[in-house]
Amino acid sequence: MCFPKIGIFVRQIFISVADKLKWIGFFGLICLVFGNSPAVAQSDCTTDVPFFEVDLTANPDGVWISPSVSRNGECCSGASVNCVEFRVELHPMAAGVVLEIVSGAVPSGSLYYQNSCSSPSSVGDSMCLAGVGPHYLIFCKNGANANEYRLTSFSRPNAGNDYSVSGGCGSQLNASGFETTSIIWNSIAPGNPGDYNAWLSCQSGCADPVLTPLGTLPDYIDFEVTGNPLNSCPVNLKDTIRVWFASAVQCTLSPQTPSVCADSSSVYLTALASGGNPPYSYLWSTGATSASVHAMPGSIWCLVSDQSVCEGVSDTVVVGINPSAITAHAGTDQLLCHNDTLADLSGTVQVATGGIWSGGNGVFVPDNHSLSTQYRFAEAEMELPVFQLILTTTGNGNCPAVSDTVEINRLTKPLTSNILHY
Repeated sequence: MCFPKIGIFVRQIFISVADKLKWIGFFGLICLVFGNSPAVAQSDCTTDVPFFEVDLTANPDGVWISPSVSRNGECCSGASVNCVEFRVELHPMAAGVVLEIVSGAVPSGSLYYQNSCSSPSSVGDSMCLAGVGPHYLIFCKNGANANEYRLTSFSRPNAGNDYSVSGGCGSQLNASGFETTSIIWNSIAPGNPGDYNAWLSCQSGCADPVLTPLGTLPDYIDFEVTGNPLNSCPVNLKDTIRVWFASAVQCTLSPQTPSVCADSSSVYLTALASGGNPPYSYLWSTGATSASVHAMPGSIWCLVSDQSVCEGVSDTVVVGINPSAITAHAGTDQLLCHNDTLADLSGTVQVATGGIWSGGNGVFVPDNHSLSTQYRFAEAEMELPVFQLILTTTGNGNCPAVSDTVEINRLTKPLTSNILHY
């Protein structure tokens, strides 16, 4: 709300309804000019009561500790004096809080705290709270001891968040908010209740049984957990968790036999991931977290993990070095007669393991994968004065291929006379 803590002040000065309307208009104008006032308490406390905002939304079992503070002022229309107030917001799965005094001289006598001046709870005992809040908690006691206060939220009974496993790995369920001895686990789907209970290491009296798949994996299993709550808050006494099953994650580094090329200082590696429950995360032995890296010579591995709770899988390669550059030589240029139908080819390569011939519409005899071979010209090629064939290296590893060209020149057909000789 916008108005500051003016409850006592209003009761002392407002005499008539008309006067009240005037004051409401005045404070309404202040709101329009200055906007909402932050951290406004809701327990009818005077402005001199120490006030703290407590954010426990990140964890249902959160903890917050105040700085040392002395109690002061009044709350609950003056019924409680020497107070401290806490504005508390909770995680959606929290059932309540516990207020404790953790340092300073503890006041004597009975100690209670309240939620918005409602029924008190003993300091150190749990207080049930419904919803995220905010909830306005006050602690009041005669005296002005300087104390530190601890607010601890506690979970509603629950079976935890749904999760997935890949490749049938073992995993662990984890229920919280129940009395451990009262817990009972039971599979409820698919199939009949209890069909997958044998996959659990424990079915009763345990909060964290291990789930070990046995046999054919279903798409999922729903497990229900029941039991008595750890506190007296009116909460559900059962919850359900779904465990999803996926195929195993696979990881392969590419290329499998990498080498640093003669004109480079590193080689480009990629982790190829499949299966499991993507998206994937990557961790290389170099510390990199991308799917691909530039690797130096030596051994290198990559660990690939999916979104399941299972451990990742890895692959390792050894990066070698090509000390010499890859070369190709298609042979010396040739000169053929005008009626030659074959060209003899003799190519060589270095570092690469082979080569392949290309170019033209004719036929390589016996084939174009032999470094030494012949080329049979197509009929239309017989009329070309210049012709080129290309030798490209193969078996280059991860290094780029290299090509070379041989030029074949053809003598022109000699001219013939049309004069008849007798």
